[in-house]
Amino acid sequence: MNKFPILMSSGYIGGVELKNRIVTAPLWTGFGGRNGSVSPRTIAFYTEKARGGSGMITIEYSYVDQIGSKSAPGQLGIYDDECIGGFALLAQAIHDQGVKCAAQIAHAGAMKFLPIAPWLGPSDGFHDLSSMGPLPPLPITGMTKEEISVQIEAFAAAADRVKKAGFDMVDVHAAHGYLLTEFLSPHANKRDDEYGGSLENRMRFPLEVVKAVRQRVGADFPVTVRINGTDYAPDSPITIDEALVFARMLEQVGVDAIHVSGGTDIYLDKLATPTYLKNGFNVYLAEAVKKKAGVKVPIIATGGITTPAFAEEILREGRADFIALGRPALADPCWARKIEEGRPEDIVPCIRCNDGCLRRTINFSRATSCAVNPRMGFETIRIVAPLKNRRRQFSQQIGPDGADEGE
Repeated sequence: MNKFPILMSSGYIGGVELKNRIVTAPLWTGFGGRNGSVSPRTIAFYTEKARGGSGMITIEYSYVDQIGSKSAPGQLGIYDDECIGGFALLAQAIHDQGVKCAAQIAHAGAMKFLPIAPWLGPSDGFHDLSSMGPLPPLPITGMTKEEISVQIEAFAAAADRVKKAGFDMVDVHAAHGYLLTEFLSPHANKRDDEYGGSLENRMRFPLEVVKAVRQRVGADFPVTVRINGTDYAPDSPITIDEALVFARMLEQVGVDAIHVSGGTDIYLDKLATPTYLKNGFNVYLAEAVKKKAGVKVPIIATGGITTPAFAEEILREGRADFIALGRPALADPCWARKIEEGRPEDIVPCIRCNDGCLRRTINFSRATSCAVNPRMGFETIRIVAPLKNRRRQFSQQIGPDGADEGE
């Protein structure tokens, strides 16, 4: 008898059935080519993840155009039709393992690791969401209405490419301090036109993006959105009450699921919680949307959910409908399969050290790695397997002359 019956039960996002309630969160790897292309290393990484048995693999955020939307080195891009071939190969590699897949599309706004202009945002000036890693705070250029229209089309076209590449759904990134979040945030958005000021106005651009995406991909292709329950900004943050309103509006414009996170890449300890913060630090945000927003679409919870027992508890208590694994799926890509095989005790736990997955990537612009999974990112190079023959017994004895008296 499975100890985690809800976690391992099937569920639907739109018309797509997932074999269990485990989805992998979109985490940047840095494995892409200089032009955003899907590399052999990208294919190997996601193939290994898919072998792990999650209900769905969500591909890391991919930039939608070549006019300032790229955030990080090695980031995937889906900005023109020549990108479709690589993404199609990636989708097929995941489907070959019997797993569904989604791709996340994003515009960096001012949230960049790279000193690549322009730094587009809702308003001219500076704010602390515009500095990443070693970069100092950078001047932001407030977008004109024409530039807003250009980006709406860029998101819609990127979503259409995701569909043409054979993915099962598309995820729009409206969290973590990137462009759509900046428009939502009163901390960053100081506009005085119809795209700034009131919550209705601050929601306008993200909602126009989602509407355009829905229109482009059609009614039968699922669209999900990742939002912040709060960005934890020290002043004028996005509040959970605003997130509830945004969630209702997203349902009205046709999204099929809402992925609720929190924090930004600047307030990183709230986004990727380290060991000194409790597990499931941001789950309360998903619970609030699930129980208070009045939406009927599935809610996906994320943030420091490291054990199947905790994941099962969240689902059993009705705090969310699906569980997203970010760093735990790096530590052990076979997280779901080990549960299915009745050996959850064999799961390699994420220790939330934030070393290879965050510290080294931000400070040194390295690709993602994992402190407890030496194969992560080196799937075709490092083969980790039990020894066929032991050279020494653990019971070996050392003689009086220091000689090994064991086998």
